Amino acid sequence: MGHATNRTYLDADSHIMELPDFLTSNTPQSQLALVPRVPVEGGARSSDGFELAMKTGAQPADKVEEMVALGDQLISGPKGYFALGAFNKTERAQALDQLGFHRQLVFSTFAAPMCFNAESIEARYASAAALDRFYADNFTRVFGSQI
Repeated sequence: MGHATNRTYLDADSHIMELPDFLTSNTPQSQLALVPRVPVEGGARSSDGFELAMKTGAQPADKVEEMVALGDQLISGPKGYFALGAFNKTERAQALDQLGFHRQLVFSTFAAPMCFNAESIEARYASAAALDRFYADNFTRVFGSQI
């Protein structure tokens, strides 16, 4: 049973946890020098689990199983980079389905300040365009036409 039932529910405050190549993987080669990489120093991001996630772009299968097993309690499960769907669109769709949300508004965690605080206007535009491409390519349930 989902966390949200009997109505159409929209999650209006969700965040993507950006991996280091979050922006650069969505940037044309000609603009790569303008676009920053997300820093990964310190805290939980230096753990073995995060290093694996950076390589695979997904949570380890056993961790996904643990989170799915939480059922309705997924909402109070792991947070940040360790949450189901933190940076992987397939896992995020699974989390939305499990919790009963039809759509969600997804905000960046680190990328927006990185984009809009860039030194040059060219870097700001290149970074913002990469951010837009990422969302368009990865979160169709956010911007799609179905509710």
